Amino acid sequence: MWKDRLVKWLEEDIISKGLIRHIFNWYEVFTVSKGKDLKWRWNAAYQLSRHRDKGRDDPTKSAAIRELMELILFNLVDQKFRFEAFIVAVRWAELLTRKSNYK
Repeated sequence: MWKDRLVKWLEEDIISKGLIRHIFNWYEVFTVSKGKDLKWRWNAAYQLSRHRDKGRDDPTKSAAIRELMELILFNLVDQKFRFEAFIVAVRWAELLTRKSNYK
């Protein structure tokens, strides 16, 4: 399940909260344009490539980014997986890994 992968990756610093923010931004552009504005795709390709390059020395990080790239750039685009379903998993993972300031 994507939520579980994302939680694990966030907790182990394999992916960053910044990448999660990027995913939310891509989804926002996708939904506002009803999938017609494709700038989210090139932005996703660019940002994911940068994250992949940063983790080049860590095979775990590289594998995680490759999985995200395949899902976001190919499966979502080809409608093999719905962006709406993925963003729920992303939001859920973000909430589960959020650090609370309240004790």
